[in-house]
Amino acid sequence: NVVTLLATVGLIGFLFFFNLYAQSVVTFDYSAVGASLVLLPYGVSLFVTSLLAGRLGDRVGYVIPVGGGLVLMTIGAVLFATVDDVTSLGDLWVPLVVSGVGLGACFATASAAPLGSVPPELTGEAAGTLNVSRYIGGALSVAVGGALFVGRGVDAMNDALAGAGVSGVEESSMDAALTGSPAGLQSAIDAAGGSARQAEVYDAARTGMEAGFAAACWMIAVCSAAGAIVAFWGLRRPR
Repeated sequence: NVVTLLATVGLIGFLFFFNLYAQSVVTFDYSAVGASLVLLPYGVSLFVTSLLAGRLGDRVGYVIPVGGGLVLMTIGAVLFATVDDVTSLGDLWVPLVVSGVGLGACFATASAAPLGSVPPELTGEAAGTLNVSRYIGGALSVAVGGALFVGRGVDAMNDALAGAGVSGVEESSMDAALTGSPAGLQSAIDAAGGSARQAEVYDAARTGMEAGFAAACWMIAVCSAAGAIVAFWGLRRPR
C-alpha cells in the first residue's frame, strides 16, 4: 500500500504538472489536445509495459517489476527536472518513455501484490485499502507538489522580475497568474511588461515556470526513489 501510494504520487503528479507546464504560454504553449498528443509515448509505453509486467511478476515475483519500475520513474522525473527553454519536443521522448515504462511496470504488479497475499475472503478489504492508498497519493501529489510548484516558481520569477523594474502591484498580478490559465498569464505579462520590458517579463515568467516544474519533478523523484527502497525491502518474500 505504501508503494502504491508513492507510485500514485508519480502518476498524478506527472500528468497534472506536465500539462500545466506544457500549456503555459511561456514554455511550449500547447493546447489541451496538443499536450495530450505529446503524452502519447508515455501512455503507449505505460499500456504495453503493464501488460508484460504481469507476466514477469508471475515468473519472478513482484520485487523486480515494482522496484525496477520505481527506479525508472525516478530517472524519468530527474530528466524532466532538467527541461528548459531549449528543450524540444523530441527531447521529451526519452523521459516520457522512461517514465511510462516505469509506471507500467510497477503499478499493476504493486496492485497485485497485496491482493495475492491475503486469503480470498479478505480480497475486498485489501482492494479497498489499496484504493484508499491511491486517493491519498493523488491528493498529496497535487497538494504538496502544487505548493512546491507555486512557491519555487514565484520565488524564481520574482527574482528575475526584480531587475526589470516591475512594480509591486504588477509583480503580485504575475504571481497570481503564473499557474493560472494561459490567457491570464499572457494578460499579466502584457500588463507588467509594456512594449519596453515585455521580453524581460516573459523571460522571468518562463524562469518561474521552469523552476516550479523542476521542483514538482524533484518531489516525484524523491517519492519514487522512496517507493523503490520500500519495494526492494518490503517485497523480498516470494509470492
